[in-house]
Amino acid sequence: RSSKATVSVLNCCNRKRTPLPTMSGRTVVVQRNGEDVEVGRRLYVGNLSWHVRWQELKDLFKTEGEVVYADVKMTRDGRSAGCGIVEFATPEEAADAMLKLNDIDFEGRQIFVREDREDRDLGGAGNSGAYKGSGGKGGSRGGG
Repeated sequence: RSSKATVSVLNCCNRKRTPLPTMSGRTVVVQRNGEDVEVGRRLYVGNLSWHVRWQELKDLFKTEGEVVYADVKMTRDGRSAGCGIVEFATPEEAADAMLKLNDIDFEGRQIFVREDREDRDLGGAGNSGAYKGSGGKGGSRGGG
């Protein structure tokens, strides 16, 4: 799987390529693997090591911007399902984190980072969809 992520957005004013994502309402559009990807404030993170908890996930992603929420999905018996959600203050921070942290080695696993397809900013269901985290909606999982 090729994961070379580049940001290349068409600027409507001067028709030149710019290295930064441009905002379209509550989302940004970035180019990844030759395709335009719309990104809101939430990211889905997969292939997490089973011992990773929300705090480690938040600590990793806060290097790329203000994380307002981070959670790791847990199974009914309390074990990690190996995936999580990270929400940023802005779509630009989320897009930057997606491009920089996708396919890095984290805690011994090569993680993948993509837009959260359940993100309300993208017209998804938010937390009312299939994703069920380990608890709470922010609180100690959010903030700085």
